[in-house]
Amino acid sequence: MQQRLDPEELEAFRDNVRAFVRERIVPNAQAWDEAEAMPRSLYEEAAKAGVLQVGLPEAYGGFGHAAYQTVVVREVGRAGVRGVWASPASITVGAPPAG
Repeated sequence: MQQRLDPEELEAFRDNVRAFVRERIVPNAQAWDEAEAMPRSLYEEAAKAGVLQVGLPEAYGGFGHAAYQTVVVREVGRAGVRGVWASPASITVGAPPAG
């Protein structure tokens, strides 16, 4: 059974993800897509912003609830930068499921 979510905490997380995507990814997405590369520093920046590996269980550094991963997926999709986010998102491939 997954933990109960604090709606205010989830909204604050969404605002953080939205700001990161808007400020760091959207302005660069087209250039990165055309170059077929993105800076490795994006992984570190995403981790510092708290938007990387959110779908992992808490024991592995994630949030332990799938709702957080859903927020990231929605915000990336909303901004139209799914292609750029595919690489950082793949970091959780093969990881145990959250909650």
